[in-house]
Amino acid sequence: MTAASGSVNGSSPATTRPAWPLERVLFTMAGAFTLIATILAAVVSKWFLVIPGIVGFNQLLYVATGHCGASVILRRSCSIESVLHPHHKSRPARTKAA
Repeated sequence: MTAASGSVNGSSPATTRPAWPLERVLFTMAGAFTLIATILAAVVSKWFLVIPGIVGFNQLLYVATGHCGASVILRRSCSIESVLHPHHKSRPARTKAA
């Protein structure tokens, strides 16, 4: 850390990381839901195993089509863009005509 800049290796402390691509967010969500549902299935009820089945189906759907429920919601609400499917653009927000 340099005394003058207050940063490591001379990089600017104001430098921000690039946003996560859609695929990384989807895999993080899928992993979290699968892990939590598996723990709940072991502790509470075997019916929680339905959740990893739904997650797996949505992952296969995304691989086959480039769309799944979570990807549509994330694209529209958070404007997260895909690296693998850049042609799937978010729709612009609707504005009311005067």
